[in-house]
Amino acid sequence: MTTTIIQPSNADTQIMAYSPNSNNGAGQDMGVGFATPNELARSLIKFDLSLIPANQIIDSVTLSLYTSATYVALPPIKLYRLLRDWVETQATWNIYASGASWQIAGASGTNDIYDTEIGYISGSSLHPSAGQENLISLSATEFQKIYDGTYSNYGFLLKSTLESNAAKIFFRTREYSGTSYRPKLTIVSHEYDPVPFEPYDQYTQSLLHFDGTNNSYYFRDEIQNNWTPYRYPSTSGSGAIIKTDQYKFGTASGYFTGSAVGDWIQTGTQFDLVTTDWTMEAQIRPNFDGISTFWYKRSLFGYDLDDYNFWGCYINGSAVDNQKLVYEELFSGSTVIRVFSSIIPLIENAWQHVAFVRQGTSIKGYLDGVLCLSGSCSSSIATFSGQTFRIGNYGNASMYRGYMDEFRLSDTARWTTDFTPPDAPYAPESQSTTQTFYRQPFMYSGYPWM
Repeated sequence: MTTTIIQPSNADTQIMAYSPNSNNGAGQDMGVGFATPNELARSLIKFDLSLIPANQIIDSVTLSLYTSATYVALPPIKLYRLLRDWVETQATWNIYASGASWQIAGASGTNDIYDTEIGYISGSSLHPSAGQENLISLSATEFQKIYDGTYSNYGFLLKSTLESNAAKIFFRTREYSGTSYRPKLTIVSHEYDPVPFEPYDQYTQSLLHFDGTNNSYYFRDEIQNNWTPYRYPSTSGSGAIIKTDQYKFGTASGYFTGSAVGDWIQTGTQFDLVTTDWTMEAQIRPNFDGISTFWYKRSLFGYDLDDYNFWGCYINGSAVDNQKLVYEELFSGSTVIRVFSSIIPLIENAWQHVAFVRQGTSIKGYLDGVLCLSGSCSSSIATFSGQTFRIGNYGNASMYRGYMDEFRLSDTARWTTDFTPPDAPYAPESQSTTQTFYRQPFMYSGYPWM
């Protein structure tokens, strides 16, 4: 992931005031909303997007505006994409440049703005006190088109949706003396990946090879689920990241620091795992540094709502040399099932294949293809609105620490007896291979997953 912050001198700002007592033009404040009769204001803002690196896919865009003052109440504000090439030192309520009038005064015409907003903030979400930051999320999809050049970058119009009520706010402009309080645009993006997505078998719901650029925060899913690192950019070594110093297959793996303040990746995709059979598997190279007698649990993957409603798989044990696989469901604060492996402990700093398989109400766990845990699960695993599927954390277990490669989530029970672990990454159906694997017809080696 790449985070680009555009501030403070690369933003054009302009107030357009329909008022005989207010000045159009540049100043340290710009207003939005309605005060007394004829005290109506809208504002224009534009950023220099050339500071964003080339070949980026936009993930999120946030506009930061800092309060200068408020009048009576706070107005809801919408941002509209401007269609006129306005001039900062010339634009007013009636014109966007010298000798060039808006179609409708106040930039109200269909030739002035695109009539679907690109961003919105309610009055209750605005902060009234001077110096406070107001965050407005912009549509990443629409912003991508501005960045790509599909739309011309003429900036945005800030307009209140209540222009007849006494609700008005003033924001700092780029002319404000305190540079940290000037308008700011924060863009989170990742580099475009030219490798085409290809079809995998019908049961594969998610597949991460964890290949890519060293220290990248982009986690490519071959089934095109969107994975977001919980913490990025990485701070003081914390945060999930792509690393090329260790890997089972390909050129890299995912590295999880085990940071207590949060270290995982998650997706909002709601996989159909409630009543269906499924398999969750990965190649892992765990590190047990920092494990204490108080907190042994190391999350692998699962669904999470809060500390009392979750289910998933983790590593646990009474000593560093006795760490084993666990499957757990916990709803409303009570454990439905907790099955500890009692046969094979994991090896620290060594690659091992782990797999958890649900078939009906049976849960089985395999370490390097050997059955090491089994038990019964709920006939219908509970789900909750707002749950996220996570890798590296879930529920109240601590974060996974170590490397992970070749994560796959399937909506079928791929194994029900001991099996030979895969010795190559899973390949698309369109990739040919001369190798034959036990129950793994779509594996191959040698494809450059970059």
